[in-house]
Amino acid sequence: MLEKMNESPQVSVRDDGYYQDLASQWVTDIMNVSKDDLLLDMCSAPGGKATALATQARKVVACDIHESRHQLIYENKVKLSLENLTQVISDGRYPPFSSHAFDHILVDAPCSGLGVLHRRADSRWRIKERDVKNLGKLQVELLDSSIRLLKDGGVLSYSVCTVTDQETVNVVRSIENRHPNLIPEELFSRKMAKDRQWFANSASRLRHRWNVNISMEIGKLGWKRCRVRTSVELRHGK
Repeated sequence: MLEKMNESPQVSVRDDGYYQDLASQWVTDIMNVSKDDLLLDMCSAPGGKATALATQARKVVACDIHESRHQLIYENKVKLSLENLTQVISDGRYPPFSSHAFDHILVDAPCSGLGVLHRRADSRWRIKERDVKNLGKLQVELLDSSIRLLKDGGVLSYSVCTVTDQETVNVVRSIENRHPNLIPEELFSRKMAKDRQWFANSASRLRHRWNVNISMEIGKLGWKRCRVRTSVELRHGK
């Protein structure tokens, strides 16, 4: 017969908020959302970024392909008493929205998660080389569909929590080549600047895991923000 020796302490869960990873906070900080923005969060669940952005933007549409995960978005929406956040179940590659509808779109894309091994340790063994390639392709498709939904002069923000070239700088290079009307913007976050060295150390530990390139361009890695040129600028070839 086994005797119970001790008990784990009770974990208290706040009913008025949502615990968010540091890197997730960097993303919403970098986006610099306007209070008048109609914003689309293309891959929203569990809704941490969408709810944070809803405190800054006029309205946020939280989109995700998985119906079951929308419950998480809803719970976080209720906790924060947000009335300007709408949920839509949809595959981001085939969104049910009109062209040129949004001022700002966030594509926090599905990725291998190799930049957050501190909380997803199983990724070391679960993620295969082919997964990295397939995820990079999916990210390009999501960004392609998002660009069609942006207003002239609208902003596209792209983020991932990984460190492979195939899912970061290569995706950005592909999108910029396919959409010459995108204007890359400089990114700055006081929150992120404090933690660059920690991020660099995390990337270096993964470098020799597989034959996949690990990007050490920390200034470009994991985040990208572009603005769509207006039609007038395009006519003048600028």
